[in-house]
Amino acid sequence: MDKVSIIVPVYNAEKSLAKCLNSIKQQIWSNFECLLIVDGATDSSLSICNEFVASDPRFIVYTQSNMGVSAARNKGLDVSVGDWIIFVDSDDWISPQYISSYFDGELGDVNFQGICRCSNSSKQKLLLKNYNGKTLIDKVFSIEKEDLLGWTFNKMFKASIIRNNKIYFPVGISLREDMIFTLIFLNAANSLQYRNVAFYNYIESEGSLMTRLRSYKELKTANDAIFQLRKALEEKHPYNHYFEWFLSEFWKYKISIIRYAYYKKNRLARGLRYKILCDAKNVKLDRMDLGNTDKLIYRIVKSCMPLFIKDVFINIISQFHERKYYKTF
Repeated sequence: MDKVSIIVPVYNAEKSLAKCLNSIKQQIWSNFECLLIVDGATDSSLSICNEFVASDPRFIVYTQSNMGVSAARNKGLDVSVGDWIIFVDSDDWISPQYISSYFDGELGDVNFQGICRCSNSSKQKLLLKNYNGKTLIDKVFSIEKEDLLGWTFNKMFKASIIRNNKIYFPVGISLREDMIFTLIFLNAANSLQYRNVAFYNYIESEGSLMTRLRSYKELKTANDAIFQLRKALEEKHPYNHYFEWFLSEFWKYKISIIRYAYYKKNRLARGLRYKILCDAKNVKLDRMDLGNTDKLIYRIVKSCMPLFIKDVFINIISQFHERKYYKTF
């Protein structure tokens, strides 16, 4: 029976942690180690971890100063000894058959499944509607189009590939790091398998999508990194449809983050804003599947207005959007 390393970053999770760890303890697949990386928690999280360590030798706790989720996961990767790597967030919980479901069938270098998204008012299974293709890149494209690639917690990774290629989460990039890690891994992988089940329960807090206002620089850095990794993957496994799709995704994201350069909290200097607008002038979108605010910004960017007029209009639009969606005033 292969050994699975389960890496759980822990930071001030006392309300959800016991449920999360109990769900791991109750796994049908019994050969695992659960690595609890306590990342500078100031609540009772460490005490809860120690209770599980005392009662079950499969649970191991490590502590470090608060360095963020990527650093905590990287610590887990460094100390893991399993054949496979799984990541679980301390807010979430997994069904008893979560690990064993990955072993029901042929294994790939990376193995995916759907997720069950849970909120206070609803529960929704996210499964692939149109999963097809025999090659790795066909499968990646199917998963990308349905937005299931960008998490690490619905995947089981082959540990030897991570260790041999020294694959880590990017420290210093504070968003979309799961997507970046997965794409780095896929660039080193040869095979992928998908299970059409959803045994990972992702807990989405009400309003959690708007808890922190990101800076334009953060968003651009992540978008550029993801584009380069997708490009490298497509160059290894040429597939024109995938290339056209992720190029369009890159341009769309490039447009959608323009307003962040105008938000008061992280506002860029006028010269930098002008540079962004000039650069965005070259964006060509065949599909206008943008939100209403971003559609308006795109039309302004592509118009023949003088640059300073574009800047004024986009500033007004962005300030309105910031006041509406973020509590920054």
